[in-house]
Amino acid sequence: MVLFWSFLTFGLIPILFFAKKFKTLYFILPSILYLDIFHIFIPPTVYLNNIKVFGIFGFALFIMHILTQKIDFKKNCFFFSVFLSILGIIVVLFLYFNIFFPWEVQDTQRALFYQPLLSGMRSVYVMLSDVGTGYLIYLLIKSDPLKNFKYFLSGFIILVTLGALGILIENFSGIDLFFQFTQGQFRVDALRMRGFFYEPRGASLVLSVLAFFAINVIKSKFLKISLLVLIGLGMTLTYSLLGIVMTAIITPFFVVRSILRKEFSHLLIFFLYVSLTSLLFYFNQSSERNFIHQIQERKFLFTGKTEVLTPPPARELLLLEQKSQEEKVAYIESMTPKISSHPWARRFEVFDGAAVNFLLLNPKYLFFGVGPGNSGVATSPYILEKDKPLWKNRIDSPPLMGIINYLIQFGLVTILLFFSIWIYAFLKMRALKIPALTYFYFLLTLSWCFQGRYFLSTLWFFTFYFVLNFPNAHTFQCLIPWKKNPLKNILVKN
Repeated sequence: MVLFWSFLTFGLIPILFFAKKFKTLYFILPSILYLDIFHIFIPPTVYLNNIKVFGIFGFALFIMHILTQKIDFKKNCFFFSVFLSILGIIVVLFLYFNIFFPWEVQDTQRALFYQPLLSGMRSVYVMLSDVGTGYLIYLLIKSDPLKNFKYFLSGFIILVTLGALGILIENFSGIDLFFQFTQGQFRVDALRMRGFFYEPRGASLVLSVLAFFAINVIKSKFLKISLLVLIGLGMTLTYSLLGIVMTAIITPFFVVRSILRKEFSHLLIFFLYVSLTSLLFYFNQSSERNFIHQIQERKFLFTGKTEVLTPPPARELLLLEQKSQEEKVAYIESMTPKISSHPWARRFEVFDGAAVNFLLLNPKYLFFGVGPGNSGVATSPYILEKDKPLWKNRIDSPPLMGIINYLIQFGLVTILLFFSIWIYAFLKMRALKIPALTYFYFLLTLSWCFQGRYFLSTLWFFTFYFVLNFPNAHTFQCLIPWKKNPLKNILVKN
């Protein structure tokens, strides 16, 4: 199914774009931006899927519009100067670390696709694709921002709600939905649900952003409460702290907004949502996931089979039962962190932890990184001891956290240049006096820092929109509930 959808949209998206059938695109785009089952396959095809090629097409349009002066370069001199500086640094890093002085590949079994040259090309390709996707969304929406953003937002709410339902279906059926749809990677932890997403942490992040819109723009109190209950249960079943952190970041905005508008019923609803989600998460943690363990033994609703789900480390211990005591002791020792892992790095998951461990033990790479796409080659010897039983001595994937991903590849200098662009756009929004939108833009930036895959294109879209259209940018009323709202049927009524 996922291959069919990808190849369909691969040809359909450009046709719809040039035919100006934008309403359909506003539902196709959220599906391939925020639900992983529609765009993630087994590498290397993951980098040739619909959204990545669509993004490169958008980046080509962006460059063409600069050269043909459809974009005023002089009016946005700071923005383009910084962006071109970033591209220049990345080109230099690629030439140095991937061509002239490439990293030595110690693992002879590492596929050619993951070695410096092709891996570096892939990394630059993905980065430019994210920028290009943001620019294409900007082109789609700018003609009639209020109306077009309504459709895009509606597509996001509907598709991510489907993702939340997928988490519940996976939990009560026992079926690994992501694997069933994509034939990709199994769940690493069988007790952490992910539904239609690639991994639980990403699912938790996307659901927390959905909660922002659910409480801020949904009109019906019944629909608002139902959606928040669904989000709270979904985030709990992912067993990811990231959703709780994002909820804590969102909370001050809603508290202040509700008090200023004297909407105490909305404040109560949000308080109940936060309390439910936090208590369920704490209950799972303090009682060793009893809430999830009670449905651990189940019958598959669709297969009629019974299965006991066990985390991978426990499975390995079960396999060792028939082996010698020495092998059991060696396994237990391998699960114990050793001095070679920096204490701060142990706070992160495998890909992020290896990158942080590498940078802490090799600070000379902090400023300009290890080069595009070289994170796997450079950090594999620095895998944390606690992760080696599952990942052995090789990782191919880049860090999942956006800020660590860019830090290990491009360095601190490049990250500061990226943030200077985003802060510049943030100041443009502040000048337009759009408090809700500036808060949401801040939320998008944090989302990228915590999980790089989902909202970077959306962040670039808002950046392009408010930088290139300032000071005449239309405000998105659906993010400003204290003004007239264009989304009449589903959004908060003023």
